[in-house]
Amino acid sequence: MPKYRLPLVTRRDLLALIAASGATSTFSSLGCHGSTSSSPSSSAGAGYFTPEERSILGALADAVIPPDDAPGASALGAVDYIETLLTAFEQSTPPIFGGGPYSGRTPLPNDQGGASGTSPPDDFSNFLQLDRVAQRAWMLRIYGSSGVPGGGPNDAIVGPVVGLRDAVASAISQAQQSLPPNVAPGALTADEGAALLASIDKSTQATLIELVLEGAFTAPEYGGNANAAGWAMVYFEGDSQPYGYSTYDTTTGMYVEHPQSPCSTANPGPDPMPMDANTEQMVSTAFLFLGGTVFS
Repeated sequence: MPKYRLPLVTRRDLLALIAASGATSTFSSLGCHGSTSSSPSSSAGAGYFTPEERSILGALADAVIPPDDAPGASALGAVDYIETLLTAFEQSTPPIFGGGPYSGRTPLPNDQGGASGTSPPDDFSNFLQLDRVAQRAWMLRIYGSSGVPGGGPNDAIVGPVVGLRDAVASAISQAQQSLPPNVAPGALTADEGAALLASIDKSTQATLIELVLEGAFTAPEYGGNANAAGWAMVYFEGDSQPYGYSTYDTTTGMYVEHPQSPCSTANPGPDPMPMDANTEQMVSTAFLFLGGTVFS
């Protein structure tokens, strides 16, 4: 049993923590891809994780963002995102830098400043080729010093780089050893899921949490944020171009603000996540202390 437990937090607490932060030995081998010798020639692809590994990784992801009235991290596609990233160099063009400028999720504006019935193609999914510097850096991040020729450039000073493949493999291996007997990873309680995440060493745990958050809130083209549900969870409208938040009306020669997402005023409707009285008082006091003015 682990000697420490992660505190269980509500979805509201988690989102507050994300906002406050500015929201961002030899490992055990897992199959053919979990050792420290992972390299671009490893057999990977869509089936990089075994079903058992996916199940454990899904349970760990749900310990980071638990499901409640909204989906947890596994349903948001965090595991798919991690698998896509870890196998990026199995593709002719690694899905690392999406193209642009438009995703096709919002329409083109019409001449009257409204939304037309035509949307641009999804250029986000047309990934860009990496230059040699970016390719080297990303291969080092994914495979680690032991998985790229010559190792990392600063290994002699700061030590070898632990690749994401090895970090995720280690997380799964450590969690596997801490699973309650005769309980499937997908059937863990919230307490058991938190204990499973707590059983991982701190460094690996931090890497896994970062990947899970990336997967939950990334652009869907990168494999996570299924159906943009992660964005909906944090009330983010997603990429807004080319329709944007205001468009030019050629008939009047003026810009038109979109009623649901105006630029000069607050969005209509109630605050989806209002502050409680204590938090509002604390923020107001801070503003006044800094010489600002609080408007009711």
